[in-house]
Amino acid sequence: MTKTIFKNWTYVKSPSEVEIKKLAKTFKLDDDLIRDALDPFEVSRSEKYDGKTYFFARTPLPNNKGMMLTIPVLFIIGKDFLITITPQDLPIFNKFLNVKNYKQSPISLFMEIFEEIINTYNNSLVSINREIWQASTNIEKINSKDIAQFVDYERITNDYLSRLIQNGSILNQLNNPRYIKLSEDESESAEDLVLNNNQLIDVSKNSLQSVKNIRDAYSTLLSNDLNRVIKLLTSLTIILNVPTMIAGLWGMNVQVPFAKTIYGFGIVLILVLIISIILIKIFRKKDWL
Repeated sequence: MTKTIFKNWTYVKSPSEVEIKKLAKTFKLDDDLIRDALDPFEVSRSEKYDGKTYFFARTPLPNNKGMMLTIPVLFIIGKDFLITITPQDLPIFNKFLNVKNYKQSPISLFMEIFEEIINTYNNSLVSINREIWQASTNIEKINSKDIAQFVDYERITNDYLSRLIQNGSILNQLNNPRYIKLSEDESESAEDLVLNNNQLIDVSKNSLQSVKNIRDAYSTLLSNDLNRVIKLLTSLTIILNVPTMIAGLWGMNVQVPFAKTIYGFGIVLILVLIISIILIKIFRKKDWL
């Protein structure tokens, strides 16, 4: 679908081959670069072709349920126009699609849309960090299901980190006269975008470190619990083996102490109890019980 929102902005969503050729002919664009924007695995990059600047960025995919966590967005900036091309509808454009009249320059509009992309990353990371923080306050109650959720958070954050770094590389090109010429105000806005993007890169790294710390803490707690269980079972095995061993010795068909006294069973039983009590005290002292 191709739609001219403002005089200087054309919004393109999942264009057909006919629309791609029409766009390329109308605005004198490279149709292969337009098709690249529909590739779900396209990375962030910048291209200069026939006086137009092509910025490929990636934005978080809302309500993602599959493996693809971000989606490509192509910005084509010409002398007096901006074209955005995406494989599907994205919320980052809602703010601008509802505006009746927009008088900003194509470059300023591009920066405002890119700011929405950064805000989308930020909102998602804030949500992830909130979940991580809540889990870290009750780390002793974390279970295997929670760890599986953390692995998913780690996968998402890793993807965000790599995409933010790639997006940062194209934002750094904004102040490169070879790609595009900015006014003083636009240059300051570009610097703000770079700063905000870099802050999100730091947030992503911190989130990954937090997830790693929680997983390590969970592994340590699990290992400690396992050691306690092993110690407990070992202690119980030893304590229960002592009566079994003594009973086995006194049950042999040979001469044994107390065999000829009517108090033999009681004496052996007391001996077993004394040894068992001593073992219990030793294991308790070592914190095995």
